[in-house]
Amino acid sequence: MLRSFFKKRLLGQVAVAASSLLTAGYALTAHANPSAPLYNKLPDAVKKAGKIHVAGDQLAPYRITAEDGRTLKGLEVELMQALQKQLGVPFETTVVANGPAIFTGVDTGRYDISFGPALATAEREKRYDVIPWLLSKPAFILPAQNGIKTEKILDLCGRRISVMSGSAAIREVEIMDGMCEKAGLKKTQQIVMPDQNSTLLAAQSGRADAFSMQYAAALHLLKTRPGEYTAQTDETNTLTMLRLGMILKNNSPLSPVMVTAMQNLVDNGEYQKILDNWGLAPASIDVIQLNPNSNKR
Repeated sequence: MLRSFFKKRLLGQVAVAASSLLTAGYALTAHANPSAPLYNKLPDAVKKAGKIHVAGDQLAPYRITAEDGRTLKGLEVELMQALQKQLGVPFETTVVANGPAIFTGVDTGRYDISFGPALATAEREKRYDVIPWLLSKPAFILPAQNGIKTEKILDLCGRRISVMSGSAAIREVEIMDGMCEKAGLKKTQQIVMPDQNSTLLAAQSGRADAFSMQYAAALHLLKTRPGEYTAQTDETNTLTMLRLGMILKNNSPLSPVMVTAMQNLVDNGEYQKILDNWGLAPASIDVIQLNPNSNKR
């Protein structure tokens, strides 16, 4: 069981205006690097732009606004640094309000990619290109003020759990409900909220008993908010079966290049090092694939 990881603390999220443009927390190179291993495989539009436009919402530990309110830091920034060495062009991130804004921006071509991590499903792959780069490892967070204590995943059966709309958490809680029924216990009650902050507020207000977060975000929350929350993970690893990935426009010419770049990072050890830095080693993926659920291109 992973409860020992969750005794530390998580950073209150910095409010960022929707659609604000933030640079990654490292110096963007002024010019492309045509000598990079995959530069020649980039789409002409990316070469002409000299950068890759990224959309993301405010979600620790992937995207964290630095103290100056203008730059980003976090796991995704470290990943972009490594990818820039492969691709020869920098990434420019726009922080948007929520998941729907990300998908709309990708749909319209305003953004080339979102690193997500978004749930990879066959249904989603019909509309987008999806490149999984993490396993979904859920954690269920309980405000300490509510006095609810758990020791195992089945202790959440019959509880009210707030989940983010469109997230992997919805499917994960459905799987957990099957575990509850098999054990002769009541199913959970899902409370669907529009974004991650809303799921937290639902639990704090007493509307929900717990809220769902990805493992990495939960680690970050507990590290920076000591004593305010406890967390329950799945000691059986039954819920660690879903994949989370990048989102690109359907049949984007950038997609196969990103697959190759990510696989190069897996093979040279940089990917694992980045995940290790953020305590996400258990969520790593060995093989990077494009649209693995549907086998679409």
